[in-house]
Amino acid sequence: MIVAVVLRRTAEEVRAALAALAAEPGVRAGDVCAEIRFDAMTAPDPRVCAHAPVPVMATCRRPRDGGRWRGDEAERLRLLRAAAEASASSGTATTTSVPHPRASAGGRDGTSPSSARAAPTDAGDPPTSA
Repeated sequence: MIVAVVLRRTAEEVRAALAALAAEPGVRAGDVCAEIRFDAMTAPDPRVCAHAPVPVMATCRRPRDGGRWRGDEAERLRLLRAAAEASASSGTATTTSVPHPRASAGGRDGTSPSSARAAPTDAGDPPTSA
């Protein structure tokens, strides 16, 4: 599977990028998914995950994770949970990066691709060890 990172500023641009990805010649269902980077959006809208034409991963990376998110952690988590709910209500497959409640401090919260040792397999599963 190929993961295409979608860095767009508006919800309309994200939807257009997802549609273009789905219409790419030779792309079959299950070949590709999109990582929607909410930290790149000027006004993050979790509804972009609803009815997406390809499976999506909703992420909102903090600066320490190589992202642009400047809001507080509670707001970031609300956004990611809202993205998962929007996706679930429309029947679209979405994965979010939400830290597990038992995750330890020091960056091992399962939210960064660079912390693979602590990445949860599902938003509700505990982090795994390498």
